[in-house]
Amino acid sequence: MEPARKAFARNLTGRGFRPAAGIELAALGPNAGLIGAADLSRVSSRIR
Repeated sequence: MEPARKAFARNLTGRGFRPAAGIELAALGPNAGLIGAADLSRVSSRIR
């Protein structure tokens, strides 16, 4: 994970002016991003 954190910090736009997001392993496994995207879509469709 450390190489990914270093690369992210090195390439972050506006670094030094805002905190960097943390980079962690997905606790819910490889489908966590898909589940999060689906939930975001579900919630945002209710707002419109």
